[in-house]
Amino acid sequence: VQAALAAARTQQTATVGDRVWLDANGNGLQDAGEPGVEGITVRLVRADGTPVASTTTDAEGKYTFTDVEPGDYYLTVDVPADYRLTRPDQGTDDAQDSDVDPTTRRTPVFTLNAGDAVTTWDIGLVPTGRLGGLAWLDVNANGVQDAGEGTVVPGVPVRITGTNVLGETVDTSVQTDTSGRYLVEGLLPGTYTVEAPYRYSGYVLTTPGKVTVMLTASVRENTNVNFGYIAPTWVTLLTFTATPGTEGVTLRWDVALTGAAPGFHVWRSEAGGREERLTDTPLLPVWENGIQARYRFVDTTATPGKTYTYRLSTVTGSTFGPWTVTVPEVSGYVSVQSLFLPYMTR
Repeated sequence: VQAALAAARTQQTATVGDRVWLDANGNGLQDAGEPGVEGITVRLVRADGTPVASTTTDAEGKYTFTDVEPGDYYLTVDVPADYRLTRPDQGTDDAQDSDVDPTTRRTPVFTLNAGDAVTTWDIGLVPTGRLGGLAWLDVNANGVQDAGEGTVVPGVPVRITGTNVLGETVDTSVQTDTSGRYLVEGLLPGTYTVEAPYRYSGYVLTTPGKVTVMLTASVRENTNVNFGYIAPTWVTLLTFTATPGTEGVTLRWDVALTGAAPGFHVWRSEAGGREERLTDTPLLPVWENGIQARYRFVDTTATPGKTYTYRLSTVTGSTFGPWTVTVPEVSGYVSVQSLFLPYMTR
């Protein structure tokens, strides 16, 4: 008797439902390998706005409303904070697309007749993520936050631009907070450019000012897009010597400081040739006392008999030189090119 009554009721009522899935690429279609999303609340509502029932999706993203009286209805979905609805009504197969309007978060009104079993109301969700990082004082200007470099740079404007998987253009700006950090949330998978200014409030970048970052459904955040800054100082070049010898050309120079000792790069060129940078990383002082600093560099690639032109540059953009040095053919010969006239730059 119970079975007969249940069968009779099934003939008099309807069933509706289907699946909530993770639309990893944001194309609005259920592609192979895109999983269901568990724990999403879906609500059945009469066309006049009267709530009827609610349910949550299972481990496969499936949901079903049974014993639904014939009539006109629509579905709504509670979208979690870390998801957005994908683009609706893509393609020609209604069983493979998403049917919820991203603005209203509801489906169109549909009619259920007695005995209907409608399983084509799918809902696609795209995960959101976040980008962030730190602006810090890079004391030795090596582009890496070393131990002891705990001073941060607040107020740095950081801009994030790009295009997400829904085809939307992203262009948003934030500032680093009092802890030197910035964070932008709610970003869909996509390719983004994170940009900080080369110069800010007396500071100069020591790291690349533009970084390209990709967010995906599986890699939803990157909070290590960091920017190093150094405070430019007044640097006065006190002495410079270039001494050819058996080991190459030894460069020595002293500077007077009004701040942190800067890192230096050494450049070299031959007559009519292209200038090349000899230092992979900025040179740090071999000695300093807070008001003066001394540097040393040996050009071991210098060839006897050739004439070279040397130039110095700081990581903050100051330049010194040029100085021309001839490397002797005779082993042990010493010829010194010296500059003792103070030279000041910022």
